[in-house]
Amino acid sequence: MTPTSRTREARIVGFGGHGREVLDCLRRAGSDRTGDPFTVSIVHDEHQPDPVLLARHRVRWESGLPARSRPTYLGVGSGAARRALAARTTAGLAVLDPAAAVGPTVSIGAGSIVFAFATVTVDVAIGRHVHIGRGAAVGHDCVLGDFVTVLPLASVSGNVRIGEGTTIGTGALIRQGVTIGRDAFVGMGAVVLDDVPDGTTVVGVPAVPLGRDPGGS
Repeated sequence: MTPTSRTREARIVGFGGHGREVLDCLRRAGSDRTGDPFTVSIVHDEHQPDPVLLARHRVRWESGLPARSRPTYLGVGSGAARRALAARTTAGLAVLDPAAAVGPTVSIGAGSIVFAFATVTVDVAIGRHVHIGRGAAVGHDCVLGDFVTVLPLASVSGNVRIGEGTTIGTGALIRQGVTIGRDAFVGMGAVVLDDVPDGTTVVGVPAVPLGRDPGGS
């Protein structure tokens, strides 16, 4: 840290399991993507979390949402919930875990977090408040809309388009060139070979809309 560096206090909304993972990632990173350092000492929630957890993680709790002037990270796993909270908060700059591999030609929006051991290769465009989980992979020329969630160990091949608010489940595999619509859900371990419409949940190998017989027409 240079003498002219700004040290800022990071605020997190949400202190469930995902919120604590966000806290850990921010602490490991120690700075946002600009390199400006921060400390993590404030957690906001509507209800006071377990005092034992607060003490264990060495954070201070405040009720409600932080003031608009306070850059904030959204520690909730649901993209829809992050969308609702984003309308009432100000996003901090993107944070990359030091164990993540993110190419220099990747653009990443405010409030987004790339967790440990995730890989984002080249010429990828990532929107705001996107969470890319531990060990996930995102290939070349992908576009991820705002509030997308890529859960741990999912693999998104090159030239994939993922619409706003969509969740890619743990361990899912997405074929190159596929387009997945807005507010869709790809189930755990699903193998997506074809485009997925807006608002559709797909599961299975190969992935089909929920409720459809994978062996049917």
